Amino acid sequence: MKNKQESKLKAYKSEKGITLVALIITIIILVILSAVSIGVIYKSKIVDYAIEGAQKYAAEGINENKVIEGTEQLIESAISTIKEMGVTGGEIPNPNPTPDPDPEVGKTAEELEKVENIGKYIEYKSEGSNYTIDKAYTEAGSNQTFSANNNMKWRIWGVEGNKLLLISETLAGNIKLKGAAGYNNAVKILNDACSTAFGNSSYGSAIKVRSINQEDIDKVTNMTTPEQRKAVWPSYNYGVSGASMTTPSNNSYYPKIYEQEPSKSGGGTLERSEQSSWCSGNMTGSSIGYYSYYSYNITSYATQTIYDALLTNPTAASTTGEDNHIAYWVASRCVTINNSYALFDVFCVENGNVNAYALYNSDNGYNVPVPAVRPIIEVNLDAITIGETGDGTASNAYSIAKK
Repeated sequence: MKNKQESKLKAYKSEKGITLVALIITIIILVILSAVSIGVIYKSKIVDYAIEGAQKYAAEGINENKVIEGTEQLIESAISTIKEMGVTGGEIPNPNPTPDPDPEVGKTAEELEKVENIGKYIEYKSEGSNYTIDKAYTEAGSNQTFSANNNMKWRIWGVEGNKLLLISETLAGNIKLKGAAGYNNAVKILNDACSTAFGNSSYGSAIKVRSINQEDIDKVTNMTTPEQRKAVWPSYNYGVSGASMTTPSNNSYYPKIYEQEPSKSGGGTLERSEQSSWCSGNMTGSSIGYYSYYSYNITSYATQTIYDALLTNPTAASTTGEDNHIAYWVASRCVTINNSYALFDVFCVENGNVNAYALYNSDNGYNVPVPAVRPIIEVNLDAITIGETGDGTASNAYSIAKK
Protein backbone atom coordinates (compact mmCIF):
# COMPACT_ATOMS: atom_id res chain seq x y z
CA MET A 1 0.00 0.00 0.00
CA LYS A 2 2.78 2.40 0.94
CA ASN A 3 4.70 1.65 -2.23
CA LYS A 4 1.66 2.45 -4.33
CA GLN A 5 1.24 5.83 -2.64
CA GLU A 6 4.91 6.70 -3.16
CA SER A 7 4.62 5.69 -6.78
CA LYS A 8 1.58 7.97 -7.27
CA LEU A 9 3.36 10.82 -5.49
CA LYS A 10 6.39 10.47 -7.76
CA ALA A 11 4.14 10.39 -10.80
CA TYR A 12 2.30 13.49 -9.53
CA LYS A 13 5.57 15.36 -9.00
CA SER A 14 6.76 14.29 -12.40
CA GLU A 15 3.57 15.55 -14.03
CA LYS A 16 3.74 18.83 -12.04
CA GLY A 17 7.35 19.38 -13.05
CA ILE A 18 6.62 18.91 -16.69
CA THR A 19 3.68 21.33 -16.53
CA LEU A 20 5.75 24.08 -14.86
CA VAL A 21 8.58 23.91 -17.33
CA ALA A 22 6.16 23.85 -20.23
CA LEU A 23 4.49 26.92 -18.79
CA ILE A 24 7.84 28.69 -18.46
CA ILE A 25 8.80 27.90 -22.03
CA THR A 26 5.38 29.06 -23.22
CA ILE A 27 5.79 32.35 -21.38
CA ILE A 28 9.22 32.92 -22.90
CA ILE A 29 7.95 32.14 -26.39
CA LEU A 30 5.05 34.54 -25.91
CA VAL A 31 7.45 37.25 -24.77
CA ILE A 32 9.60 36.66 -27.87
CA LEU A 33 6.57 36.83 -30.14
CA SER A 34 5.34 39.96 -28.41
CA ALA A 35 8.75 41.57 -28.70
CA VAL A 36 8.77 40.92 -32.42
CA SER A 37 5.21 42.03 -33.13
CA ILE A 38 4.74 44.92 -30.72
CA GLY A 39 7.35 47.63 -31.18
CA VAL A 40 6.53 49.45 -27.99
CA ILE A 41 7.83 46.60 -25.84
CA TYR A 42 11.37 47.48 -26.84
CA LYS A 43 11.14 50.58 -24.65
CA SER A 44 9.43 49.03 -21.63
CA LYS A 45 10.55 47.08 -18.55
CA ILE A 46 7.93 44.40 -19.03
CA VAL A 47 10.40 41.94 -20.57
CA ASP A 48 12.92 42.41 -17.78
CA TYR A 49 10.21 41.64 -15.25
CA ALA A 50 9.09 38.60 -17.23
CA ILE A 51 12.67 37.33 -17.56
CA GLU A 52 13.39 37.74 -13.87
CA GLY A 53 10.16 36.02 -12.88
CA ALA A 54 10.72 33.22 -15.34
CA GLN A 55 14.23 32.66 -14.03
CA LYS A 56 13.09 32.38 -10.42
CA TYR A 57 10.07 30.26 -11.19
CA ALA A 58 11.98 27.94 -13.52
CA ALA A 59 14.81 27.49 -11.01
CA GLU A 60 12.38 26.49 -8.27
CA GLY A 61 10.59 24.09 -10.60
CA ILE A 62 13.85 22.49 -11.67
CA ASN A 63 15.10 22.21 -8.09
CA GLU A 64 11.84 20.69 -6.94
CA ASN A 65 11.12 18.29 -9.73
CA LYS A 66 14.40 17.70 -11.59
CA VAL A 67 12.41 16.15 -14.36
CA ILE A 68 13.90 17.37 -17.62
CA GLU A 69 17.60 17.63 -17.94
CA GLY A 70 18.90 20.74 -19.67
CA THR A 71 15.78 22.85 -18.90
CA GLU A 72 17.88 25.51 -17.20
CA GLN A 73 20.18 25.71 -20.22
CA LEU A 74 17.10 26.05 -22.47
CA ILE A 75 15.73 28.90 -20.40
CA GLU A 76 19.07 30.71 -20.34
CA SER A 77 19.37 30.30 -24.10
CA ALA A 78 15.91 31.78 -24.61
CA ILE A 79 16.73 34.68 -22.29
CA SER A 80 19.97 35.31 -24.13
CA THR A 81 18.09 35.34 -27.44
CA ILE A 82 15.64 37.92 -26.12
CA LYS A 83 18.44 40.17 -24.89
CA GLU A 84 20.26 39.85 -28.21
CA MET A 85 17.10 41.11 -29.88
CA GLY A 86 17.61 44.35 -28.00
CA VAL A 87 14.67 44.05 -25.64
CA THR A 88 15.90 46.21 -22.77
CA GLY A 89 14.24 48.15 -20.06
CA GLY A 90 13.06 51.72 -20.52
CA GLU A 91 10.31 54.16 -19.84
CA ILE A 92 6.85 52.85 -20.58
CA PRO A 93 5.33 55.07 -23.26
CA ASN A 94 2.05 56.82 -22.64
CA PRO A 95 -0.66 54.61 -24.20
CA ASN A 96 -2.81 57.69 -24.81
CA PRO A 97 -0.41 60.43 -25.89
CA THR A 98 -1.74 63.93 -26.41
CA PRO A 99 -2.15 64.38 -30.16
CA ASP A 100 -0.28 67.16 -31.92
CA PRO A 101 -2.45 70.23 -32.42
CA ASP A 102 -4.06 70.54 -35.81
CA PRO A 103 -1.86 72.47 -38.24
CA GLU A 104 -2.87 76.05 -39.01
CA VAL A 105 -5.43 76.02 -41.78
CA GLY A 106 -6.23 78.78 -44.17
CA LYS A 107 -6.42 79.71 -47.80
CA THR A 108 -3.23 79.17 -49.78
CA ALA A 109 -1.62 81.71 -52.08
CA GLU A 110 -2.74 79.61 -55.05
CA GLU A 111 -6.35 79.78 -53.91
CA LEU A 112 -6.27 83.49 -53.11
CA GLU A 113 -4.89 84.52 -56.50
CA LYS A 114 -7.73 82.82 -58.39
CA VAL A 115 -9.94 85.24 -60.31
CA GLU A 116 -12.98 84.35 -58.21
CA ASN A 117 -11.18 85.59 -55.08
CA ILE A 118 -10.10 88.95 -56.50
CA GLY A 119 -12.24 91.62 -54.86
CA LYS A 120 -13.29 89.41 -51.94
CA TYR A 121 -13.31 91.11 -48.54
CA ILE A 122 -10.71 90.57 -45.80
CA GLU A 123 -11.47 91.39 -42.17
CA TYR A 124 -8.37 93.49 -41.44
CA LYS A 125 -8.77 96.07 -38.68
CA SER A 126 -6.30 98.93 -38.73
CA GLU A 127 -5.21 100.76 -35.58
CA GLY A 128 -3.61 103.75 -37.26
CA SER A 129 -3.20 107.35 -36.22
CA ASN A 130 -3.26 110.70 -37.98
CA TYR A 131 -0.22 111.61 -40.05
CA THR A 132 1.22 115.13 -40.13
CA ILE A 133 2.81 116.27 -43.39
CA ASP A 134 5.46 118.93 -42.91
CA LYS A 135 4.92 121.88 -45.24
CA ALA A 136 8.66 121.90 -45.97
CA TYR A 137 8.20 118.73 -48.02
CA THR A 138 5.20 119.90 -50.03
CA GLU A 139 5.48 123.69 -50.43
CA ALA A 140 1.76 123.67 -49.66
CA GLY A 141 2.01 126.70 -47.34
CA SER A 142 1.02 124.91 -44.12
CA ASN A 143 1.26 121.51 -42.48
CA GLN A 144 -1.39 118.98 -43.46
CA THR A 145 -3.07 116.34 -41.31
CA PHE A 146 -3.94 113.10 -43.04
CA SER A 147 -6.65 111.43 -40.94
CA ALA A 148 -6.73 107.76 -40.00
CA ASN A 149 -9.79 105.69 -40.84
CA ASN A 150 -9.87 102.47 -38.82
CA ASN A 151 -13.21 101.41 -40.31
CA MET A 152 -11.86 101.04 -43.83
CA LYS A 153 -12.93 97.90 -45.71
CA TRP A 154 -10.30 95.90 -47.59
CA ARG A 155 -10.51 93.72 -50.68
CA ILE A 156 -8.17 91.23 -52.33
CA TRP A 157 -6.10 92.82 -55.09
CA GLY A 158 -3.80 89.91 -55.94
CA VAL A 159 -0.87 87.74 -54.88
CA GLU A 160 2.84 88.34 -55.46
CA GLY A 161 4.95 85.39 -54.32
CA ASN A 162 4.22 85.00 -50.61
CA LYS A 163 2.45 88.38 -50.39
CA LEU A 164 -1.28 88.91 -50.53
CA LEU A 165 -2.16 92.42 -51.70
CA LEU A 166 -5.28 94.17 -50.38
CA ILE A 167 -6.76 97.39 -51.73
CA SER A 168 -9.01 99.79 -49.85
CA GLU A 169 -12.62 99.88 -50.92
CA THR A 170 -12.89 103.53 -49.95
CA LEU A 171 -10.64 106.41 -50.89
CA ALA A 172 -8.88 108.11 -48.03
CA GLY A 173 -8.53 111.87 -47.50
CA ASN A 174 -6.79 114.31 -49.80
CA ILE A 175 -3.14 115.37 -49.87
CA LYS A 176 -1.93 118.58 -51.49
CA LEU A 177 1.41 118.44 -53.33
CA LYS A 178 3.07 121.44 -54.92
CA GLY A 179 6.08 122.29 -57.03
CA ALA A 180 9.57 120.80 -56.83
CA ALA A 181 9.20 119.83 -53.16
CA GLY A 182 5.98 117.95 -53.92
CA TYR A 183 7.67 116.03 -56.73
CA ASN A 184 10.76 115.39 -54.61
CA ASN A 185 8.78 113.81 -51.79
CA ALA A 186 5.48 112.59 -53.23
CA VAL A 187 6.29 108.87 -53.08
CA LYS A 188 7.52 108.97 -49.47
CA ILE A 189 4.66 111.19 -48.29
CA LEU A 190 1.97 108.96 -49.82
CA ASN A 191 3.54 105.74 -48.51
CA ASP A 192 4.19 107.13 -45.03
CA ALA A 193 0.68 108.56 -44.77
CA CYS A 194 -0.85 105.17 -45.60
CA SER A 195 1.47 103.28 -43.25
CA THR A 196 0.72 105.58 -40.32
CA ALA A 197 -3.01 105.92 -40.88
CA PHE A 198 -3.84 102.29 -41.71
CA GLY A 199 -1.21 100.18 -39.96
CA ASN A 200 -1.62 97.80 -37.02
CA SER A 201 1.51 97.20 -34.93
CA SER A 202 0.13 93.98 -33.42
CA TYR A 203 0.93 92.22 -36.72
CA GLY A 204 4.56 93.38 -36.62
CA SER A 205 6.42 93.10 -39.90
CA ALA A 206 3.84 90.65 -41.29
CA ILE A 207 1.75 93.60 -42.50
CA LYS A 208 3.01 96.52 -44.59
CA VAL A 209 0.75 99.40 -45.66
CA ARG A 210 1.64 101.76 -48.51
CA SER A 211 0.05 103.76 -51.29
CA ILE A 212 -1.04 102.19 -54.54
CA ASN A 213 1.68 102.66 -57.16
CA GLN A 214 1.97 102.40 -60.90
CA GLU A 215 3.29 98.84 -60.82
CA ASP A 216 0.08 97.71 -59.06
CA ILE A 217 -1.95 99.10 -61.95
CA ASP A 218 0.40 98.04 -64.75
CA LYS A 219 0.20 94.38 -63.70
CA VAL A 220 -3.58 94.27 -64.11
CA THR A 221 -3.68 96.27 -67.36
CA ASN A 222 -0.81 94.44 -69.06
CA MET A 223 1.42 97.51 -69.25
CA THR A 224 4.54 95.84 -67.88
CA THR A 225 7.05 96.57 -70.65
CA PRO A 226 8.24 99.80 -72.30
CA GLU A 227 6.98 98.55 -75.66
CA GLN A 228 3.45 97.97 -74.29
CA ARG A 229 3.40 101.49 -72.84
CA LYS A 230 4.64 103.00 -76.07
CA ALA A 231 1.94 101.13 -77.97
CA VAL A 232 -0.76 103.06 -76.07
CA TRP A 233 1.21 106.30 -75.74
CA PRO A 234 3.60 106.82 -78.70
CA SER A 235 5.61 109.60 -77.00
CA TYR A 236 6.79 107.23 -74.27
CA ASN A 237 10.47 106.42 -74.72
CA TYR A 238 12.06 105.55 -71.38
CA GLY A 239 13.45 102.02 -71.63
CA VAL A 240 12.45 101.59 -75.26
CA SER A 241 15.25 100.12 -77.35
CA GLY A 242 16.94 102.79 -79.50
CA ALA A 243 15.07 105.69 -77.87
CA SER A 244 16.88 109.02 -77.77
CA MET A 245 16.71 111.72 -75.10
CA THR A 246 14.81 114.94 -75.63
CA THR A 247 16.02 118.44 -74.83
CA PRO A 248 13.26 121.03 -74.20
CA SER A 249 13.99 124.62 -75.20
CA ASN A 250 13.41 125.82 -71.63
CA ASN A 251 15.36 123.39 -69.48
CA SER A 252 16.73 125.65 -66.76
CA TYR A 253 15.38 123.87 -63.66
CA TYR A 254 14.53 120.44 -62.30
CA PRO A 255 13.68 118.93 -58.87
CA LYS A 256 16.64 117.59 -56.95
CA ILE A 257 15.43 113.97 -56.92
CA TYR A 258 15.45 113.93 -60.73
CA GLU A 259 19.24 113.58 -60.56
CA GLN A 260 18.74 110.10 -59.08
CA GLU A 261 16.29 108.91 -61.75
CA PRO A 262 17.14 106.90 -64.88
CA SER A 263 15.01 109.33 -66.93
CA LYS A 264 17.61 112.07 -66.62
CA SER A 265 20.71 112.22 -68.77
CA GLY A 266 23.48 110.85 -66.56
CA GLY A 267 20.91 110.02 -63.85
CA GLY A 268 20.89 107.19 -61.33
CA THR A 269 18.84 104.07 -60.60
CA LEU A 270 16.01 105.38 -58.42
CA GLU A 271 12.88 104.05 -60.10
CA ARG A 272 9.51 105.78 -60.31
CA SER A 273 7.93 104.21 -57.18
CA GLU A 274 11.01 104.28 -54.94
CA GLN A 275 11.94 106.73 -52.17
CA SER A 276 13.17 106.10 -48.63
CA SER A 277 14.50 109.50 -47.53
CA TRP A 278 13.44 113.13 -47.79
CA CYS A 279 14.69 115.28 -50.64
CA SER A 280 14.62 119.05 -50.98
CA GLY A 281 15.42 121.75 -53.48
CA ASN A 282 15.38 122.41 -57.19
CA MET A 283 18.47 122.49 -59.33
CA THR A 284 19.61 124.79 -62.10
CA GLY A 285 20.76 123.09 -65.26
CA SER A 286 19.71 120.85 -68.09
CA SER A 287 16.58 118.73 -67.72
CA ILE A 288 17.35 116.66 -70.78
CA GLY A 289 15.98 113.16 -70.45
CA TYR A 290 13.47 110.49 -71.47
CA TYR A 291 9.70 110.81 -71.73
CA SER A 292 8.35 108.46 -69.01
CA TYR A 293 4.73 109.64 -68.77
CA TYR A 294 1.95 107.60 -70.38
CA SER A 295 -1.84 107.59 -70.19
CA TYR A 296 -4.63 105.16 -71.10
CA ASN A 297 -8.21 104.23 -70.30
CA ILE A 298 -8.31 101.54 -67.61
CA THR A 299 -11.51 99.92 -68.88
CA SER A 300 -9.91 99.28 -72.27
CA TYR A 301 -6.88 97.50 -70.85
CA ALA A 302 -7.92 95.87 -67.56
CA THR A 303 -7.28 92.11 -67.76
CA GLN A 304 -10.36 91.42 -65.59
CA THR A 305 -13.59 93.33 -65.11
CA ILE A 306 -13.09 93.25 -61.34
CA TYR A 307 -9.80 95.18 -61.69
CA ASP A 308 -11.56 97.86 -63.71
CA ALA A 309 -14.28 98.12 -61.07
CA LEU A 310 -11.83 98.35 -58.17
CA LEU A 311 -9.69 100.99 -59.87
CA THR A 312 -12.31 103.22 -61.45
CA ASN A 313 -15.27 102.98 -59.06
CA PRO A 314 -14.00 103.41 -55.52
CA THR A 315 -16.28 104.93 -52.92
CA ALA A 316 -15.04 108.41 -52.10
CA ALA A 317 -14.11 109.41 -48.57
CA SER A 318 -16.24 112.13 -46.99
CA THR A 319 -13.45 114.67 -47.42
CA THR A 320 -13.38 114.31 -51.20
CA GLY A 321 -16.96 115.34 -51.82
CA GLU A 322 -17.44 113.12 -54.88
CA ASP A 323 -18.30 109.52 -55.74
CA ASN A 324 -16.94 107.31 -58.51
CA HIS A 325 -14.07 108.09 -60.88
CA ILE A 326 -12.65 110.59 -58.44
CA ALA A 327 -8.97 111.38 -58.79
CA TYR A 328 -6.52 109.73 -56.44
CA TRP A 329 -2.74 109.75 -56.23
CA VAL A 330 -0.60 106.87 -57.52
CA ALA A 331 2.77 106.93 -55.73
CA SER A 332 4.97 106.93 -58.83
CA ARG A 333 6.84 109.76 -60.56
CA CYS A 334 7.07 110.39 -64.30
CA VAL A 335 8.38 113.06 -66.64
CA THR A 336 6.90 114.71 -69.72
CA ILE A 337 9.47 116.28 -72.02
CA ASN A 338 8.28 118.26 -75.04
CA ASN A 339 9.74 121.00 -77.20
CA SER A 340 9.19 123.75 -74.66
CA TYR A 341 9.21 122.32 -71.15
CA ALA A 342 10.09 119.37 -68.99
CA LEU A 343 7.13 118.60 -66.72
CA PHE A 344 7.69 116.69 -63.50
CA ASP A 345 4.57 114.68 -62.73
CA VAL A 346 3.09 112.22 -60.25
CA PHE A 347 0.71 109.58 -61.59
CA CYS A 348 -2.97 109.53 -60.66
CA VAL A 349 -6.23 107.78 -61.59
CA GLU A 350 -8.84 110.24 -62.81
CA ASN A 351 -12.21 109.61 -64.45
CA GLY A 352 -11.30 106.01 -65.21
CA ASN A 353 -7.98 106.87 -66.82
CA VAL A 354 -4.34 106.53 -65.82
CA ASN A 355 -3.11 110.13 -65.92
CA ALA A 356 -0.57 112.30 -64.13
CA TYR A 357 -0.48 115.72 -62.53
CA ALA A 358 2.42 118.03 -63.33
CA LEU A 359 3.76 119.53 -60.08
CA TYR A 360 6.76 121.41 -61.45
CA ASN A 361 8.16 122.45 -64.80
CA SER A 362 11.52 123.44 -66.11
CA ASP A 363 10.80 127.19 -66.20
CA ASN A 364 10.37 127.09 -62.39
CA GLY A 365 6.59 127.02 -62.58
CA TYR A 366 4.37 124.86 -60.37
CA ASN A 367 0.89 123.36 -59.92
CA VAL A 368 -1.05 122.43 -56.75
CA PRO A 369 -3.32 119.38 -57.30
CA VAL A 370 -5.19 117.84 -54.35
CA PRO A 371 -6.28 114.26 -55.19
CA ALA A 372 -7.30 111.61 -52.65
CA VAL A 373 -5.20 108.67 -51.39
CA ARG A 374 -5.62 104.93 -52.10
CA PRO A 375 -3.85 102.57 -49.68
CA ILE A 376 -2.56 99.06 -50.39
CA ILE A 377 -1.71 96.40 -47.78
CA GLU A 378 0.97 93.75 -48.28
CA VAL A 379 0.23 90.64 -46.18
CA ASN A 380 3.08 88.16 -45.59
CA LEU A 381 1.36 84.76 -46.02
CA ASP A 382 4.29 83.02 -44.29
CA ALA A 383 3.29 84.77 -41.07
CA ILE A 384 -0.43 85.38 -41.55
CA THR A 385 -3.32 82.93 -41.99
CA ILE A 386 -6.28 83.90 -44.14
CA GLY A 387 -9.14 81.96 -42.58
CA GLU A 388 -11.35 79.43 -44.31
CA THR A 389 -14.41 80.81 -42.54
CA GLY A 390 -16.55 83.39 -44.25
CA ASP A 391 -17.45 83.64 -47.90
CA GLY A 392 -15.55 86.84 -48.71
CA THR A 393 -18.61 89.07 -48.87
CA ALA A 394 -18.70 92.47 -47.19
CA SER A 395 -20.85 91.09 -44.36
CA ASN A 396 -18.91 87.82 -43.98
CA ALA A 397 -15.28 88.62 -44.82
CA TYR A 398 -12.37 86.17 -44.70
CA SER A 399 -10.60 86.30 -41.35
CA ILE A 400 -6.96 87.28 -40.84
CA ALA A 401 -4.72 86.17 -37.95
CA LYS A 402 -1.06 85.71 -37.06
CA LYS A 403 0.23 82.13 -37.29
